[in-house]
Amino acid sequence: MKKKVIILISFIVIVCVGVIFGAMSSGNSSEIKNLLYEKYGENFKIVHDSGDEYSGGLLPTFNKTGYKNVTASPENNDEIKFNVRLKSKPLEIANDDYIPANIAYNTAKIIEKNNSIGKKMYVHISTSDYKCNGKITDSFFDNIEGQGSIVISVYVEGLDNKSNCKDYLNKIISDLNFDSKTTGIIRLYIIKENGVEEIKKYYKNSKDVVKVENADNSIKTKYFETPNKDYFINF
Repeated sequence: MKKKVIILISFIVIVCVGVIFGAMSSGNSSEIKNLLYEKYGENFKIVHDSGDEYSGGLLPTFNKTGYKNVTASPENNDEIKFNVRLKSKPLEIANDDYIPANIAYNTAKIIEKNNSIGKKMYVHISTSDYKCNGKITDSFFDNIEGQGSIVISVYVEGLDNKSNCKDYLNKIISDLNFDSKTTGIIRLYIIKENGVEEIKKYYKNSKDVVKVENADNSIKTKYFETPNKDYFINF
């Protein structure tokens, strides 16, 4: 009987802690969304909360840095994901990459529109470590001063065997007219039939800002026509 009472009490404690933690997380999420609204005048949602940041890199210590990290998206667009680093006390935005993430999304759509290839394609651009100042535009470099590295991933389904993939990628880079302060890589992946939509879902449903090519090998095996081969150029 005593053992059952202890188990019941433990269960109640766990439930209560969960409720309290959930309430705290929810309130904190609302505060973060308010901060983003104040900065950009748009509504956002928190996709993933990584919690407190600890010093130590790959081998974190138990020393908190006083910062935390979350991944956010605009309320009306799940395809745009960006990182936000926050100072914990008082809660304020230390930095975020919403503008480069937004520019990346719009530029990807331009590539799909102006450089269509195959039966179906999807373009995803990652702008990690890319810093820029300026207004959100449809191109990386319209009224933008930027520097850093960019990864462009082009997923193509139903590609003609006669297509010259490297010429195609060079044309995209030429059309985008990158400045000398920006470096990066553009890759083309040949995707199996009906695979492009699955790749899009993968990006949409991911909690973090990720690249499919760095994901688990099962993703490549399932959707990539040639899991260990792709076409790429550096710029």
